[in-house]
Amino acid sequence: MFNYTLLKGDAGTALAAPDAIAVSRRMAEAFFGSPEAAYGSTVRMNNEKDLRIMAVFENVPDNASQQFEFVGNYTNLLETVQWLEILDLSWTVHVHPITSGNRSFESGRRK
Repeated sequence: MFNYTLLKGDAGTALAAPDAIAVSRRMAEAFFGSPEAAYGSTVRMNNEKDLRIMAVFENVPDNASQQFEFVGNYTNLLETVQWLEILDLSWTVHVHPITSGNRSFESGRRK
């Protein structure tokens, strides 16, 4: 189990909406200048779909085996990459919990 500290947002609701994403501090600073400015902002994915930044997490350590700059709602992933629905990915999807205090949320878990 991995924990990632939230700088902005609520771990209990950050990925609740299909268009919600959580981004790293690095991504927030690159696109918006700061985590505070990124929070609540909208980014466009592949020039097709708008996503709302509902959380900003601390950068993933360089020595982590899984490197990523953002996580999103799994429903949105299935809508965006439609061919995933025909695959049984329940064993290949990575789960990245993000914690804020004692609360956490998990993205990417197929039920």
